[in-house]
Amino acid sequence: MNIRKAKKLYKAGTLFKVEGTHVIGMSLGYKDLNQIESFNLIDIVAGEPVKKCDGKCRLATKREQDFYWAALRAIVNRK
Repeated sequence: MNIRKAKKLYKAGTLFKVEGTHVIGMSLGYKDLNQIESFNLIDIVAGEPVKKCDGKCRLATKREQDFYWAALRAIVNRK
């Protein structure tokens, strides 16, 4: 990942994927350069919310973003 893409992770509202998992979250910005604050972590395969997930993250692709919003809509409509 180049520096320009890495900077986008620190902007609020950016969707990111935790590598090695099926978890996608939305960034709220960062505390420091090693920790990104986030909310609405969702496992897109199970369609369930996740409370905590650690690991290296990257920007979500357009396809992953579509899965994220579909899973979020399904969770909201269930309640």
